[in-house]
Amino acid sequence: MTDRSLVASTGAADAPTSSVGRIRLGVQAFLADALLMAALLAPIGLPMAFGLVALGYPLLYWCLGAAALAFFAWVVRPKLEFDGEVLARDDAPALFSLIDDVRAKLDVPGRLEVRLNDEFNASAGESRGWFGLIGTKRVLTLGIPLLAALDADDLRAVLAHEFGHFSRRHGRLGHWIYRARSGWRQFAALQSEADSILDRAAAWYAAQFLPAFERASFAHCRWCEFEADADAASVVGAASFAQALRRVAVLGSVWTEHIPDLLKNRRAAEPLPPADLLDQFDAQLRSWSGERLDELLIEVASHPPDESDTHPSTAARLAALNQPVGTCVLPEGNAAQLLGGAWTAKAAAFNARWYAAELANWRNEHARFAWADALSAGAPIDEQLIAARAIYGLDPQRGLTRIDELAQQVPQHAELRYLQARTLLDAADREGLVLLEALAREAVAWRVPAFVRGLRFLDQHGSAADRTRWSDWLRQASKAEAEALEHARGRILAGEGRPSGFAPQVRRQLRDGLSDVPGLDAAWLVSVDVELVLGASRADRRLCVHALVVSAQPEAIAAARLNDDELEARFATALAAWLPMSHAAIGMLHFSTEAAVHVRQRKELEL
Repeated sequence: MTDRSLVASTGAADAPTSSVGRIRLGVQAFLADALLMAALLAPIGLPMAFGLVALGYPLLYWCLGAAALAFFAWVVRPKLEFDGEVLARDDAPALFSLIDDVRAKLDVPGRLEVRLNDEFNASAGESRGWFGLIGTKRVLTLGIPLLAALDADDLRAVLAHEFGHFSRRHGRLGHWIYRARSGWRQFAALQSEADSILDRAAAWYAAQFLPAFERASFAHCRWCEFEADADAASVVGAASFAQALRRVAVLGSVWTEHIPDLLKNRRAAEPLPPADLLDQFDAQLRSWSGERLDELLIEVASHPPDESDTHPSTAARLAALNQPVGTCVLPEGNAAQLLGGAWTAKAAAFNARWYAAELANWRNEHARFAWADALSAGAPIDEQLIAARAIYGLDPQRGLTRIDELAQQVPQHAELRYLQARTLLDAADREGLVLLEALAREAVAWRVPAFVRGLRFLDQHGSAADRTRWSDWLRQASKAEAEALEHARGRILAGEGRPSGFAPQVRRQLRDGLSDVPGLDAAWLVSVDVELVLGASRADRRLCVHALVVSAQPEAIAAARLNDDELEARFATALAAWLPMSHAAIGMLHFSTEAAVHVRQRKELEL
């Protein structure tokens, strides 16, 4: 049994562990969900109700209309979505045999769907059925990298923990907590100063309700983790479960923190990403010494969870089981063998998905790094700053050296001040926030990048009041920027704009980055200045917008199953890497069957 005295510092000690406490939390979640429905329905339902009554419609129609609105609001409420590929029992009989054995030990009845996804994680999810009241769908999701790293005994321990959640019916209350928390977060994020008085009242309620509710619900969720840990220990033994906890913590950190660093170094040196990421992961693990693994274990085990994390720290979970932090020993084999012959295909598909998702960005960053490395010291200051950012992204120490050298030449340059602010925040120095605020006051174009970076810092080091204030600033600035970018699109399509003025080498790099676009016909680079309208600010309102306009054959895009919005976002990302940070980039995809006449007729805009 988990000892509450051992978890007093985890944020779970105040969890509502009694039946009365859980009922109270459930009632809060249900009422919050009902109030959210009312807030969503009020702008439509109140005028409709007034009209029905004023026009003398029968009460029956009024009730039917209200019921229809309620049903619509309920249907569109947040739902827990499950990702990954469904795994059939026939494809992995040994894995399902292990699953059945653990299920039987923890008395988890009913139908269970097993999925594989691309995360280093395992999860047990429950989705309620019709109206959130009838029926339950249980889904066990296992990450392919997790299966590649742990052995069968570790996986048994992980399964026992996840089935502990099912056995204790944690999903019943968790369903309502998720709906209330996610729904009010989404609703509050959509409100603005121009909304109706009802919307502003609902947003005020969200600001009062969410902090207290999240504290209680996170405490409850962390306590659920301790309960599931206790169930897992009862199945595999406390020592075996502790070993699995250590390995998940250490190997997960290698996957999420150290593998990206390794790939960052390779991105600078190699033009293409590796095609065998899982093998690279295994090779990296095997290259680590026992001492290095133990050091990483101590580091990650004692790292406290942030306030939005539903899991206690690894050290707290081990202490609750009366187990030491101890040492981490790599497993001899891996749980992938439980998938038998299916593993080869699953691993190859994972590697292929990762490669395809990484390819365009990898090639762009490699090319940009090579260009930056070769840039002469006499190049224009804006180009040198772009080069310093490119080098910093893949080689932070060299990048910082270049930034410091440039700061001595032009100390008041806005982008250098931003980069200095970012460096201060990376060192947990709040003086960086002061520099960001000053930039945002001087030029509206700096507000989104300044507020995004400041909020990232405050998520880790700030108070709730600071986060709320900066979130409001970011929301207002983002809304103004989105409107300005839409205006820029219209002007570009109307034939306005000018050539973007990129150097020939940069234009060549952008062209090469489009080489894998199916059915590519042509591309153009256009820039236009627009005004950012943001309240009564006296700051410089100009925003320079650059567009990468791409024409492609619709049949080829459809055959490749590519999403238009994702392609436009990719074009914008590639273009932004070559721009000053106070400029904006947009991608525009036009099919060869569409006109875009004003752009096509201007030869000077061609990429």
